[in-house]
Amino acid sequence: MALRLRIVTIEKVLVDQEVELVTVPTQQGATSILPGHVSLLARVMPGLVRYKTARHEARLVCSTGSIEVKANAVTLLVGEAVPVESIDRDKAEAERTRLIGDIKSGQLTAIELKEAREQLATAVAKLRS
Repeated sequence: MALRLRIVTIEKVLVDQEVELVTVPTQQGATSILPGHVSLLARVMPGLVRYKTARHEARLVCSTGSIEVKANAVTLLVGEAVPVESIDRDKAEAERTRLIGDIKSGQLTAIELKEAREQLATAVAKLRS
């Protein structure tokens, strides 16, 4: 028995395949999902998503979003998902530096501050991957 994993961003369906295991960063911490997992709806936090097939293991850095697990189907809806091997570290560092400056400026509204913090967490996750 396998899981059907779908990782969907605003732009496209990035992953749509059968997997043996998926681990996702949620508000409760890293959540690993195997076939037969109970139904779940949770918030995805910025960080490393790992999934394993019979032949390989893949790692992606995702931004915030949601995860739904139902009947051996796992769907992640996230703003951004980047395979670790495709991350531009210089770009991620520049983004981190810019966001820290924006946050420290005190010029952001409460909503902009929340978004900047989430984007900063994604940039840091890219650098740590």
